[in-house]
Amino acid sequence: MDRRQFLKNAMIIGGSSLVPFSKAHAATTINSLPYTVMAPGKYILSANLSINIDVGAAISVKANHVVLDLNGKIITNTNGSTTRAVGVATLNKGVTHLSVLNGTLQGFHTGLYLGGDCEGATGHFIDKITCTGCYASGILLGGTGHIVNRSNISLVSRSSLVDLGGCTGALGIGLRGSSGCLIQKTTINLNDSGEGDGSVCIFCDDNSKDTVILECAMSNADAGIVFDEDGATGDYRDN
Repeated sequence: MDRRQFLKNAMIIGGSSLVPFSKAHAATTINSLPYTVMAPGKYILSANLSINIDVGAAISVKANHVVLDLNGKIITNTNGSTTRAVGVATLNKGVTHLSVLNGTLQGFHTGLYLGGDCEGATGHFIDKITCTGCYASGILLGGTGHIVNRSNISLVSRSSLVDLGGCTGALGIGLRGSSGCLIQKTTINLNDSGEGDGSVCIFCDDNSKDTVILECAMSNADAGIVFDEDGATGDYRDN
């Protein structure tokens, strides 16, 4: 497949995922944290919520076909820079079709951990999510066919670093064993002061294939986009 067709197919895939659930679905309100999603459906944050955790996740998703609407609100972890906690996570193998929409995650080790080491993760959609004040990484993805769209990542320090294959520094978006993922119209600022410790805005490990990166803005990092030379494949345009 040539480069033009590859990019065209990626944009078609992205467009098909923009409306993951009908408006007719009633929403379950999330009023406190931590919270675990155990059933398919739509979930909506009722207000700005805070939590103080050093491990685990503010919201854990263990069901397929979930829409998590942060409703323009903020989830804050007040634990501090040594935290290993995650804002939103899928911790079970094979969780598919999770949409995380419209809100802010701040003060976590990692904002979103979707897939990661979990086999069978498919079709996650991240839209208009801000990961700010996170200490190591913004978004970590594993699996197939995920989309990151119109999001913003800003890290505050490198007190906790990521070890993802060839990336050992602060990380904006990391793909681990992913295929056919699309990252577009997303801003990443790692606030790197230039120590040269390997900070990367977007990193695809050696098992990540056919990643497409479009119209992203990246700043203050040792590297913008890195495809691991041991096997990662993909394409990028207008970044």
